Amino acid sequence: MTQIERLTTEPTEGAAMNTHKPTLVLNGTGKIGRRVVERLTARGLPVRVGSRSGEPGFDWEDRSTWAPVLEGVGSAYVSHYFDAIPGAAKTLGSFAELAVQRGVSRLVLGSGRGEPEVERAARAVRDSGAELTVLHLTWFAQNFSEDFW
Repeated sequence: MTQIERLTTEPTEGAAMNTHKPTLVLNGTGKIGRRVVERLTARGLPVRVGSRSGEPGFDWEDRSTWAPVLEGVGSAYVSHYFDAIPGAAKTLGSFAELAVQRGVSRLVLGSGRGEPEVERAARAVRDSGAELTVLHLTWFAQNFSEDFW
């Protein structure tokens, strides 16, 4: 069983209380995010996909899109496309703080591993006060036949 499956099949008490609220999956149309969406949907849980093409749209570079995508959400899977670059910790921390202010009680952070900025980013999200799980994602076995290859 993968870590993602374990998270969706064994919710914590806090997560169980939020099953009536959607789970926001940032980058929900990407390689990992769409699989998280598929597993949550298969369990009958409400999901909101966070992407530039989503409704409402979400863009890390446009902070005006952050609050609308968090509206009414109970939990969120958060991933930032460059969490190891300088400034990522500030961005992720700001998003996590806004999420908590908007009533999001549980965050799952999908991030890299070992880089100093990744560690700072995880700390910034943890400091938001949300219940947090950090998944350090590395060494993917990628199937290139699932898209245009």
